[in-house]
Amino acid sequence: MATVYSRLVSDDPAVQNAWGVWEKSMPVLFLGGGHRPMPASRIISLQALRFVAASLVVVLHSTDVASGMKYPPVLATIGPAGVDLFFVLSGFIIARITSGATPIDFIASRLTRIYPLYLFLTVFWMYCLACLGMFKVAPLFTSLTFIPTNSAPYLTIAWTLQFEMFFYAVTALVLLRPKIGFLIAVVAYICALIGNKALGIRPLHFIGDPLILEFLFGILIAHTPLSAIAARWALVASIAGYGFIILVAYIPLDGIDRPFLCGMPAAALVYAASQFHARGPIWRGIGYLGDASYALYLVHLIVLYLAALALKILPLWPTVSIITLFCWALSMILHEKIEKPAIAYLRGYQSRMTKQCGAQRD
Repeated sequence: MATVYSRLVSDDPAVQNAWGVWEKSMPVLFLGGGHRPMPASRIISLQALRFVAASLVVVLHSTDVASGMKYPPVLATIGPAGVDLFFVLSGFIIARITSGATPIDFIASRLTRIYPLYLFLTVFWMYCLACLGMFKVAPLFTSLTFIPTNSAPYLTIAWTLQFEMFFYAVTALVLLRPKIGFLIAVVAYICALIGNKALGIRPLHFIGDPLILEFLFGILIAHTPLSAIAARWALVASIAGYGFIILVAYIPLDGIDRPFLCGMPAAALVYAASQFHARGPIWRGIGYLGDASYALYLVHLIVLYLAALALKILPLWPTVSIITLFCWALSMILHEKIEKPAIAYLRGYQSRMTKQCGAQRD
């Protein structure tokens, strides 16, 4: 294990210095202030995890459509765990990029990252539904606002984005008073969690959903001191955790047990991966696929819906392989042609507005 793990901690002095700054920084979500950490979204190993998480979901849904939900138990077990890995990664990354950010800047950066491609694909899918005579007005509000209602979003996969946006909103509120905001948010969530289980009130069903614990897991490991020994054991714990749920062929899709059965192995894996310094062109390629993982996650259900009939003609695993590769390719195109230009334009616009406001104040 030690030989295999020897590459998990970088010997590059520049990287070690960057991680040292992060270790010494005061955790903004707990205490506020501190140095600005190295952006976790650019760590290739974590980008690779994003790609793996998105691909797990794609393979699960592809197999679902192609087989009529008659897929192997191991896939039914490990496939949904990609969502849990996404949530832990999100908590980790947000905890790393919020130092020094104002609530408005933070929300603006998150909306810039989430909305452009999502709106493009939502409008496209609305057009497809209209052409198929299946368009309904009811999902419009929740699709545009991410506020949960009785109707699912047009892109049904966006149910996870509802949790993401709720997490962003809470984070923005915490940034108003970082020293006590985090504690207040945690206490409020615990009350909502208990209320959800005890009372079953619909708003509490979302606000107190156990899945939100996985964002907290990500925040916790983002402020856990770096240690090669601890990372080794975290990797072992992650393998053991995933191995357990595969062996018992059980993964709860709801309930308080899911964050512990699926979220804790994901947290251990993220902690270990955050200390892996990936080098070389292969890792850079995987990191790029991680950059495109959001597009992969959003577009794959559209591809599956439109290709549902064709998927039932070919044998199962060739079908799943073809559709997965196609989704990978399409996600890279969307990332390059839609997502990156839109984000660059909006960030440039925000920068210009900030400079104009500063000039007016001067």
